Amino acid sequence: ANLVAASQDAKKELGDRQNDMDIVFTVERPLVEYLQSQFRSVGLDAGIWSDGKRQLDRPIVIGTIDAPQHNMNNLSRLLPLDRISLVIGDEADKYLTPQRKQIISLLSEKGIRAGFTATDHWPDGRNVSDLWGEKIDYISLREGILKGLNTPPLFYLYEANINEESLKIDRGDYD
Repeated sequence: ANLVAASQDAKKELGDRQNDMDIVFTVERPLVEYLQSQFRSVGLDAGIWSDGKRQLDRPIVIGTIDAPQHNMNNLSRLLPLDRISLVIGDEADKYLTPQRKQIISLLSEKGIRAGFTATDHWPDGRNVSDLWGEKIDYISLREGILKGLNTPPLFYLYEANINEESLKIDRGDYD
């Protein structure tokens, strides 16, 4: 949200770019409406492109990557491709398929792209930097949670009849 807010402020200052739009993609449908409510709570006008909703006339569009993937042949009619100034991809490693890479490249041709992920490469060698550019920062999950950048993970506890001494415990982000 901070990147989008900064982009929106910059466009207002530039004046001639006020009709440009920012797009935020996620791979999970439940996040779309949550993100929209978060953006609106800080005064940003965001539309949704998911679950049959196609609010593409807003300065900010939040959607799943599935939406443009299902509309690949109509992207140039649905979106002003020459007026997209920022494309953000949550879980950036999920965009490394040929069709999704093509979509992100097309939508961010004239603008900036930023990807966020905890998984920087696939076992077959594909790397998020191939699509999203050079990695510019790294923060551990634990540090992100402590600083309030990440949502704390949810834990579900179930009673289990196991020998606790047989469990191998690794210290790290999840300790």
